[in-house]
Amino acid sequence: MEENIKYGNVPVAVAASVLKVDRQTVRLLLQNGLVNWGCVYKRTPKTKSYSYIIYAKRFYEETGVHNWLKISGKEVKMGRNSYPQGQIDDMEPSTVQELVTSLKQLHDRGKPKTDEEIKQRIDEYFSFCQQSSIRPGIESLCMALHISRTTLFNWNNGTGCSEKCQELIQSAKAFIGAFIEQAMLGGKISPPSGIFLMKIWLSYKDAISIEESIPN
Repeated sequence: MEENIKYGNVPVAVAASVLKVDRQTVRLLLQNGLVNWGCVYKRTPKTKSYSYIIYAKRFYEETGVHNWLKISGKEVKMGRNSYPQGQIDDMEPSTVQELVTSLKQLHDRGKPKTDEEIKQRIDEYFSFCQQSSIRPGIESLCMALHISRTTLFNWNNGTGCSEKCQELIQSAKAFIGAFIEQAMLGGKISPPSGIFLMKIWLSYKDAISIEESIPN
């Protein structure tokens, strides 16, 4: 089994399942050289389509997966720590204590009511992120404002709030998006993780351009 891990090739569909992204995202990551666990090539100079190789050992080292599961009928190596509860259970007690302390301090600041208070709270939130272990994110921003993600989404679209409040929320989300972008470009988080966060937090979507050739 270890030999298979060392020398095997991971199918694109399986890599997509492990990373929890679509297949096209995996292909684009490889085509643009954004990951180091695979390569892309054309079988012949005239071939238009690409072929892909994903090195099993390097892929598993990057993703930290190490238990066998079956995905789409294929044997795939996935780690116990790939499960959310498993990852939480494996966190160091000191890390848990630090995060909970920071989140509680953020929560205990109370709920802002006016646009000016919302602006002040958002400024405090990002300042708090600078000084604590909290990374900027949508859930912690919602907690700082004492609102749900649905309310944040509505405010972002100008529903149930003033124009000033909408601008504040859009600016805060843009800041978080820029943070994720720079973390990816700086190699601090993997592109699949960054893309996933942008999809669920910032409504990014995969776009495929289809051009139709009309004969003369």
